[in-house]
Amino acid sequence: MIAFSCVIGIGLFLQNGRIINLAGPGMAWLAYPLMGSIVWSVQAALGEMTALFPVPGALFELPCRFLDQSIGYAVGWMSWFAWVVIVAAELQGVAGLFQFGFNPADLRRLQYPEPSLKWSTTDVNPAVWISIFLVLILAVNLIRVRWFGEIEYWIGFMKMLFIVGLIVFNIGINIETETHFRFYNDPWGFISRAWITPSGAEETGGWGHLAGVWSAMTLTIFSMIGFEAVTVTAAENRELRTFEGVKISSRKISMRIILLYSLATFTVGLNVPYDEPLLVNREISALDNGTHSAFVLAAIRAGKTFWPRFFNGFFILSATSSGINSLYLSSRILHALALSKGAWPRVFRGFQGRLQETGSKGVPRNAVFVSWLFGFLGYLAAGKTPSHQLGRLALNSTVSMLVVYAVICVTFLRFKNFMRLARNSGSGIPQDCIDPEQDLSAYSRRKTTPTYPYRSNWQPLRTCYALFGCTMLILFNGWRSISPFSGADFVASYISVFIFVVLCILYRWHLHRQIIPRLHPTLNLRHPVMVDTTDAASGRDKLRFKKDDKFLKKVVRTAQWIWVWLK
Repeated sequence: MIAFSCVIGIGLFLQNGRIINLAGPGMAWLAYPLMGSIVWSVQAALGEMTALFPVPGALFELPCRFLDQSIGYAVGWMSWFAWVVIVAAELQGVAGLFQFGFNPADLRRLQYPEPSLKWSTTDVNPAVWISIFLVLILAVNLIRVRWFGEIEYWIGFMKMLFIVGLIVFNIGINIETETHFRFYNDPWGFISRAWITPSGAEETGGWGHLAGVWSAMTLTIFSMIGFEAVTVTAAENRELRTFEGVKISSRKISMRIILLYSLATFTVGLNVPYDEPLLVNREISALDNGTHSAFVLAAIRAGKTFWPRFFNGFFILSATSSGINSLYLSSRILHALALSKGAWPRVFRGFQGRLQETGSKGVPRNAVFVSWLFGFLGYLAAGKTPSHQLGRLALNSTVSMLVVYAVICVTFLRFKNFMRLARNSGSGIPQDCIDPEQDLSAYSRRKTTPTYPYRSNWQPLRTCYALFGCTMLILFNGWRSISPFSGADFVASYISVFIFVVLCILYRWHLHRQIIPRLHPTLNLRHPVMVDTTDAASGRDKLRFKKDDKFLKKVVRTAQWIWVWLK
């Protein structure tokens, strides 16, 4: 549930309307399962490797083991950087949400029953809200891990209920207003009829459709970031310390996010036309406040007076919770990097030792504080163009995580190859990488092997698909910044790739005193997890009945199965 809460921030609520505007209502809700399938495939690969080798800092430790040490450490810093940037982005989102207010002319156009709709906080400087919530995010991350988990569990549960409520709400007002599929038909349509360039020109036809849909998909991926939280939190989560927990959680988070996002987008698209002026934003990198949310606009168009304010208030809670989780993840990644000797040059060893320390409550306070300092980037929202700054921060963190995801995919392909070599008497692998007394069946991915903890389906095609998707998104995410050229947006789109390459080169020189393109994995295959997957205690994710089960027992088994997927 913590991973679910981490994913649900401001992406769905604030960018959903812009995605509908770019792609049209039909293609918008299809963009979520399409992009979700990429992240789902990445999570499956990461989950399988983590189930077999449950190590701290799996995001970078696994690439170190199976791909290359320099690439692994670079990935560690990229993931840490992405999450601290998301902390700042969520803070900027919170500050923007407090500027909730509509132009009276827009309210009259939308036939809203009241002459005004605004919060009294619109005149407060955004820096005030950033300061308050910056302190709140730090305070929550310093409490006992158990309490932190309880808080985030219930907030995550509230988020899930809220999205379900949004779906039901939009279905209800669609029936009440008798709109039905009006905005899916002429003069609107399933797909947007034109794409508006940053300069204001209209592109129609096939090129316009492709440009709009691709732009929508690149925005969609930001709201999907966070699936990997399942593996990052495993070390401190009793539910995730078992292979079964990792397997179920990896599948559960994917199913929830893709299903809820798709249904929420589909239902709100029934009530808001894609050419609604408040949804239009020609900027390349921008993330607006709650007055441009499709969910808020749907309530306003239906004449509801209470719900727009309530929705905006919950968006603030969601963004705050996501910021809290982002700081948690970034601090745990930084702490795991501190525990890895090779990740730090000798000159930083003293600082590394400080980051290794944990408090009496098990919280790595120094790592939390260092990561928290980057939240001060949120004060960029106090400038003249807060939506631009927020959009560029979101874009930068998204590309950083796409680089991490691409490396995870390559790592899994190498992992799969090494597992094949290891089960065949360890041929091609140095002898000191495998325990001499190790049962080599532990490395067998065959379905007939009952000791392999988690075997993801449709491999390696699934990972190759995710690798292709991540690569395409990385290469073409900033295409709109080229013509007309926008230096700030171009840098935001591709600076992460440059930083990753520089880190790889620096680490290669630091570790091996060479820059030649030769891979140096550690190939540590010791202590794989071996379990009995045929045991009756496993398979909680599957609904199975025995021939002699009576009706009441079947009901109990069904209820237990539903609870596994909901909790």
